[in-house]
Amino acid sequence: MDIGGVRAASALVGVTADLRVAHIEVFQDEDAVLDVVDAIERLERSVQAITEVAYDEWRFHSEAIRLEREHGVRMVQFPQKLERRVRGAEALHAVVVEQRLTHPGHPTLTATSTPPSPSTPAAASASPPRRTRRQKPR
Repeated sequence: MDIGGVRAASALVGVTADLRVAHIEVFQDEDAVLDVVDAIERLERSVQAITEVAYDEWRFHSEAIRLEREHGVRMVQFPQKLERRVRGAEALHAVVVEQRLTHPGHPTLTATSTPPSPSTPAAASASPPRRTRRQKPR
């Protein structure tokens, strides 16, 4: 789970032990913290078991304490420090490239986990620009 604040999206993603994305919700506004709490409570009441929720204590600590105390959800602090983010990004990149991470067709995950083809604008902008020769004035 990641709380993005006012300028960035917040997300709640459920992943199984065999790297299958079982749940994903993205929230886009300043009420995202409350929306994430509602989603966790809704999941806890449903048939989907929650083993733990990893969170960054900077934006979610008090809600995490309340969820653990009132609903018995195991909350695990995962501070988003540089070294942890780098290791996490490397691990995520590996499971995506090795195609071990599967998801139910969420458009954002599809867009970010599929390598761009040469005909897409993203691929075109990723390639180095061509050098052109300046014409000499006559």
